[in-house]
Parts: sequence; C-alpha cells; structure tokens
Amino acid sequence: MSLLSNRKMCIRICAAVGLIYLSTPQAAQAFRIVNYNLLNYSSGRIAEYQTILNQIQPDIIVSQEVVSLSGANYFLNNVLNASGGPGGYTLATFHANGSLNNACFFRSSVVTLVGHTWLDTAPRDTDRWQFRPVGYSGTGADFYIYSMHLHSSDATSRANQTLIVRNNANLFPAGTHFIYTGDFNIDSSNEQSYQNLIGSQADNDGRGFDPINMPGTWHNSFAFRFIHTQSPHSDNPGAPPGAATGGVDDRFDFQLVSAVLDDSQGLSYVDGTYHAFGNDGLHFNLDINDAPTIPEGSVVANALHGASDHLPVVADYQVPAVILADEVLAFGTVIVGAASPTEILTVENIGNYPLFEYVDELNYSLAAPAGFQAPVGNFVLEATDPAAQHQITLNTTTSGSFSGNLVINSDAVEDPQWNVQLSGVVLRHAQPSWSDISIVTDTTADFGPHATGEFTSLILPIYNYQFDALQAQLEVYDAQITGPDAAHFSISGGFQPMTIGAVPQNITLQFDDSGPAGTYTANLILWTRDPQGIPGTTELTPLQVDLSAELAAAGYVLNLTDFPFYHAIGDTLIDQQYQAGPAVTEMILDYLWWDSDVDSTPPQLPQHAQNLLYAELPSRNGNPALPYIDAVGVRNTLQALRPLPYGQYGYNFSISSNLDALVLLKTISQWIDYPIGTYGGHEPGHPLHVPAAVPAYGDYSNWMAIRGIHTDQPAYPLPPALIVHGFWINDPVPGGIGENSYKTAAQFLSSYYLPLNQPGDPYHGKYLAIVEPPDIDDATTLQLGTAAAQWSVVEQLAVADWAIDQSPGDEYAAVPLAADRSVTENPQVDDLVIRAAIMGAQQELGEVDEEFAKLLADSQPGQPWLVSSLTGSDYFIVPMIVRQHITKPITAARAVNNPQQQQADTVIVILIDAQDGHFLEAAWNQPPVVYPPITAPQAQQRVRELARKKGIPLNGNSLPDMTCVYTSGNPYYPQWWMRAAGYLWIVEQDGMITIVPETKN
Repeated sequence: MSLLSNRKMCIRICAAVGLIYLSTPQAAQAFRIVNYNLLNYSSGRIAEYQTILNQIQPDIIVSQEVVSLSGANYFLNNVLNASGGPGGYTLATFHANGSLNNACFFRSSVVTLVGHTWLDTAPRDTDRWQFRPVGYSGTGADFYIYSMHLHSSDATSRANQTLIVRNNANLFPAGTHFIYTGDFNIDSSNEQSYQNLIGSQADNDGRGFDPINMPGTWHNSFAFRFIHTQSPHSDNPGAPPGAATGGVDDRFDFQLVSAVLDDSQGLSYVDGTYHAFGNDGLHFNLDINDAPTIPEGSVVANALHGASDHLPVVADYQVPAVILADEVLAFGTVIVGAASPTEILTVENIGNYPLFEYVDELNYSLAAPAGFQAPVGNFVLEATDPAAQHQITLNTTTSGSFSGNLVINSDAVEDPQWNVQLSGVVLRHAQPSWSDISIVTDTTADFGPHATGEFTSLILPIYNYQFDALQAQLEVYDAQITGPDAAHFSISGGFQPMTIGAVPQNITLQFDDSGPAGTYTANLILWTRDPQGIPGTTELTPLQVDLSAELAAAGYVLNLTDFPFYHAIGDTLIDQQYQAGPAVTEMILDYLWWDSDVDSTPPQLPQHAQNLLYAELPSRNGNPALPYIDAVGVRNTLQALRPLPYGQYGYNFSISSNLDALVLLKTISQWIDYPIGTYGGHEPGHPLHVPAAVPAYGDYSNWMAIRGIHTDQPAYPLPPALIVHGFWINDPVPGGIGENSYKTAAQFLSSYYLPLNQPGDPYHGKYLAIVEPPDIDDATTLQLGTAAAQWSVVEQLAVADWAIDQSPGDEYAAVPLAADRSVTENPQVDDLVIRAAIMGAQQELGEVDEEFAKLLADSQPGQPWLVSSLTGSDYFIVPMIVRQHITKPITAARAVNNPQQQQADTVIVILIDAQDGHFLEAAWNQPPVVYPPITAPQAQQRVRELARKKGIPLNGNSLPDMTCVYTSGNPYYPQWWMRAAGYLWIVEQDGMITIVPETKN
C-alpha cells in the first residue's frame, strides 16, 4: 500500500509504442467511501449535509433510510450537486422497498457504475452495486458495495438478513473485492448477524473483515467511545424529527471489507483511514456539539447534530497499480562478437494519480526470452515515481534470429503479464573465398603461355562462402596489385567495391602483353570486411591471387592434332621395333585416306594394318634382307597405297637425304607446312598437310612420324631465315609414353634424329626423311630455337652436386656407382627441378598446345629423378601424375619406399637439362600409364632374383643403390646400373639384365 500525498498536476510521458500520454486531472481526492444513515430522508437539511459532505469530500456515499426515489433525487440535486454542495455526483440505480430504502451516490469522475442488484432481506432489502475506478478497463479493479439496514430490534431477523448477504457473497470468485456497509443496529461483535459477515465458513469467498479489528460489546462502552456512530443527540435541542437520542454510545454503522481489500495490495483499504466522522472520543453519551468542540469545528458539530442520528463512517481505498511499458523493442542486426546492443525498456505505474490519492505501488520482475538478458530482481514503482528504465541486451556470442516476448510479471490487476516483443539478428561474419566448396583465400590465376595479342581475360568468381540469412554480406572494398610485374596486370574497368551475398560476383583480370617475351608474375590482394554500419563488423582475411602469364616470342605452329596414333605391335621391344616402320606408315596412310566429310576421326583401314604392311617389305624394301622396313620400303609403300589419282589429292612421296641435319630440318618443316593441291588441285575433305616419316636413333629399327612444327614463321614457302623451335612426334615404340611428344629442335637433333648408321645402305651416314615435294630453297638460313634456362647461378649451386656430366671414356667406368644418383632426397633440389620442368614446359610447349596445357594443369608433379648420360648432358625426368590420384605430397623418401605412388597414373613426363634446367622435351599419354616400368627398388629385386638363380652370392640383405644411366635410344627409358659381387648389373626398362664382370672397369 502506498500513500501518495503529492497533489501536483501530473504530466506522464509514456514511451510505449511511441504514445505521449498527457493527463491533467482535477485536484487530488481520496478514493473515499462514506456510509451514512440519512434518517428518513425525503427533503430538507440541505445546509447541514452540505457542511458535512463538503468537509468529508466522499467519492461514494452509501446511505440508508431514504424514503423514496424522489427523496434520493432531492438529496442528489439539492444537497450534493446544488450550489454549496460538494458536486459531481450521480445517483446509482435505486431500488424502492418501503420507506427505509438504500441509496448510493457516486462521483462519475472517480468511479463508474457497472451493475446493480438487490437481495430480499426482509424486513428491508439489501442493495448491491458494482463499481469500477475510472481509468481501469478490466474487472480486476471492480468492487461491490452492499448496503444493509438490519432489523432494529430483532437479533434473529438481523442474523437471517446477514446470512442471505453472506451466502450471496460466497458466490463470488475468490479474490473478489466487496464491502459490507450499512446500519447494522448491533451492540456486540458476538451477535450472530455480525459473525455471519466476518466468520469463517466452508466457503470463505464472502467473508468480510473489520478494518479496525475491534471486537467486543460496543454498546455504551467507554472503551469503544472512539468508534461509536449513534447517536449524536442526547438532550441538546435541535435534533431532526424522529432522531434517536442517548448520546454517542453505539457502533451501528460499518464498512467491512473482503480479504483482498484488507491486504494493502492492489485495490485495497488504506490502513488508518477508517473513522466515524466527528467522533473525537470526548462525547461519550453526549451530544456531538457539546463541549469540547470537535476538531472539525462547531459548524460541523452542529451540522452533524442537525442532519441525522448517525455519524458518517469514512474509509479510504487505494486503487491498483496500472502498468504501462514498451510493447516492442527492436535490437536490429549485429555481427557475432559485437558489443551486446542494448535497448531501454521503460516501465511506468500509471495508476490514476492524482485523481486517486491512494495508488498501490507496482511490484514487478522481468523474464527475458532466449538470446536476451534483462535485470534480475524485484522492482517497485510508485505512481509518483518517474518511469523506470531497464537495460535489455541482446546476446552476441552466437548467431541466430532471436525473437520472443520479454514478460513483465507484476501485481497490476489488468496486465499481470505484460509482453514486450523483442527481436534481433546476430549474423556470422562474412567468409571471403575463391571457392563455393571450401574456404580458399589464396589462389592462382595463370593467363597461360601466349604470343602477343592472343591473351584473353580471366574471370574469377568471389564467394561469400556458406552465405545465408544469418551471415553478413561480404564487402570487397579495395584492391592492390604488387610484385615485379604489377604494371602488366589489371582489373578490367578498374576496381569497383562490391557487396556479395548469396550470388558470387566476378572480377575480371587482364594482362598487358606489351613487353618482351618471358614469365610475368604479380600478386593481387583484395581487401575484405563485414559490411560497414553493422555493429561487430571487422576486417576479414584478404583474398589473394598469384598472377602469372607467359609471353611467348612470336611464332608459327602447325600441329596436326587429328593425326592418328598406333602403337607398334609385338610382345617384345625387338618385335615392336620391327613394327615401328609399318606403324608409322599405317598412321600416314590412314590419315591420307581420311575423308573428314564422311568420318569424324581418321579411319583405321584393314588394308593398312601393320602386319600386312610388314609382309610386303621384301617386295618394297631397298634391302630385302633387312628384318624391318627401310627408307625405300616406307617410301614405296606410301607411294603405292596413297589415294589416287594424284590430281585429286596431290599426295606424293620421295626420300630426302643430306649430310647436313639442318637441311633436312628445313625440308621437313617446309613440307609439313606445304598445302597439298597447290599443283593439280585437291579433293575437299582430305588432309591439306601430310606428316613426315623419319628413322630414329640412326637405325631403321625405329621410325617416328613428325606431325607438327613450331617455327618463328610459316615454313612454306621458306623465308630467307627460319627458326625451328621444335616438333610434335608420334613415336610408336615403346608403348605408353611417346604417343604424343614435343621435342625441342636441339633435343630432337641430339637424341633422336641422327645420321643413318646402316653400313651398305645408300643413305648410310646421312640424315633422311620420307616427305613429299616441293623441293626446298637451300639459300634459307635455319637456326634452332633455344629453350630458356630455368635457374639462376645461385640455384645452380643447389643442383651442381647432382649434375654429373662425365668425360668420354670407358662407358662402364664413366659413371660412379657408389651412391644412388637417381633420387635427390633433397627437397630444395626437388622444388627447383619441378619448377624448372613446369615453367619450361609451359613456355616452350604449353603456349602452343592446348591439349598439353590442359593435361599439365590437371596433373601434379611426382618425384623427379636424375639420369646420368654417357652421350651428352645429364638430365632430370619429372613425371606428372593425375592430380586427383595424389593423396600426399611427394617426398624423396616416399618415392623410394613406395615406388607404386611414383609409377601409377602418369600422364606426362618432362625432361629438363641438369646443367641449367632448360626444357628438353615432353611426352604425354591418355589414359595414364605406369611409369617408369621398372623403379630402382624393382630393379634391385630383379638383380637379387637373377643372382640367386646363378648362384652369385650378394652381401647381406642390402644392396648398393641403383644409378640411372642413359646410353642410347629412348631417353625416357634409361638403364639401372649397380655394382655388386664383382659385377656391373645393368637392368633395362623391359626387364632384361646384362651382367658385366668388374674386370671391364
């Protein structure tokens, strides 16, 4: 219970839903109820009642002994609301029952009449009115007033009357507010009529309580002189007609309250306000206007004496607290880890003060939903207190869309649970990535190898990885390109900031090829962050791109990529070599017969089968005694089986030979570039260009088809000067690596294209090729293209120990075999070798062969191994393995201990010079093949098995390491050498083992 004595004008600013509520009520009044027996009132006694009621200022007047409705209206209009009266009253529903009726007058500015009924409590009915304080909309603040006028002389009748009233009140729901008022005409609290109203019963919903709790025999008892209400007359003249006399010595008039009106909470009786107006306790059995004068003054004393034979019973009541609070708090959007956003919850007690002098305090607590925090504890708010403000916070430790009701649990009767709708979103940080599958912040952008004018833009999508409604958008707000060649790379249109959500955005990169040939590199950094303006935003991991481009020297390429490939058939290497010439011949014939208007790919014609061609050798060879086809046999076979007539296709073949290799390279280059049909016409649908056939390694047992040239300019017609960079080769022997290969011109001359070593043959000692006319212009100057070195002087030091060029001499003694020279077991050397292989292949071949470039991009390097050459410079072999088949990084130790990882799924093999890392050649094959056929551990095992069969004891379980040695033939298939037990063991890649006694050293 709260006593509010501040009577100032009140302006409340209510924050709920933005409403500004202004209240400027009349001067404060008590919510005051008076029970007053008006003594057979029909008219008159105006001044007396006005004097009394002006002093009391009641809000509700409950009265007995009103003669009729006209008497009630007279009292309303001539006493209460007339000039000089307290004013503002309305007559409640009037029920007539004889001449001693109940009446109720109320101020409509304070309370509202909700309903009325009456009870048959003979001899006089009991009225019951239902009221609601102004400003309250629900029934929680309603209260009922009973007005009883009990029998004046018969206690049994009084008991019957109150029993009826109690039974009626027991029908109320528990917690109902009600007041028993009236003229009870009883002498003692022991009387049954009184006990019926206040006593405990099986149903106590209608039990009343005496606010002053003073039981006893009140009649003519000096001890109860302060609470007596009847009669203010003893022997002093001037009492109204019919008034009882005897002085102030009886308690006949009451206000008894229900339990919830006696608990000081909500709508409740205000402790200490119950009193008999004018009774100062000094007029026991005296007239009220006898000396001494009551504190209210003699005028009031005389009015009490002249108005009625009862004193008014006055009691004040407080109204419940009324809660007003925000209905919505929106916290907006933040990012995980941000300082917890706060919103201020405003709570007010807008119980109608100062209209009501007594307003209960608001007791409340806060319960926040998940994701939010509110102050803990119980809070108290008087109606005169300023609005309370509580800090509500949104938890930002985890992401989510949070919403729910914060519940204000209070003792406000109308809104005991006030819901405040809370909402807020906590986003995850944005996640910059180059991929939509995983977070990738570093990537590469390789423009590839191209000549000037052939570069195209690269488009890179930028993702906000795993973006959804609970993730912040990604801001890419700045970009920077750094590095030695930064000026050659740019963003198309210049960098423009971008914001990325679910849909990736692209950045387009460009390369400026206005510079010298070479490798260009730079680094692009894209600075990223969460979107600005959202609490919790932060800088994110930059996105980086390693940029590279290979600017090739101007060149000319003619690569017959549709040229077929056939393996030389046979179970052994010797068988395959015998079939090399027929295989190359078959390739060329099928290609010549290919009508692209009819077939999608070159046909494999049965009449061109290798076995059939081989069977014709004796009749077509220049030397029928040879077991394999010679130059004459290849030329004659091609000439005999070429498409005819000449005029339609223009195909013709001859043997070109010369002691000067460069002359033959000019011949081959010009004739491959020569468009057939220049003389005599050409049949559409058939090839315009025809490959050349050449014997390899200076021996008719190996033939190769040259299907493409890489020169600095067109080779037909021959220009005054021509640079030959390399050739595309189809090598039918051995199977696997060699199906497609590219060899620099220098490597082609040093390892493959050698003068014929066939004593007795007319072309012995010469370079030769099976080609077609026209004749070449010998005045043309030809140069061999030079592949760029791939490591610096400093880097050469890292590989110097592995480059083991030997001087000419005893072929068996030239190679030191004390240590394994095939695997470096040095990660630094591995990295240099791999980098040299990839960069050299990209520069020399990748820029002119899209198929190779794609295979290279889709592969991953295996373990490089060194080959000691007895015929030239040492070189490294670098296998490239199908990327998705690599599960762990290649290391030197794993390459030795797990040779299957090295062998399986090889698609490309690259050879680079061991001296300076320049590119020599590359061969590739689809599908992947096992390479090398025999690894060093496998070679050791074969040596061990052969030694066991021959009874040659080997020392212990361990053997010396194998050394990889190239002597002659195909450089992709070097030999394995090992010295053990007094022998040099030589293992070929086809499994053949040669044992050389140590004495040869």
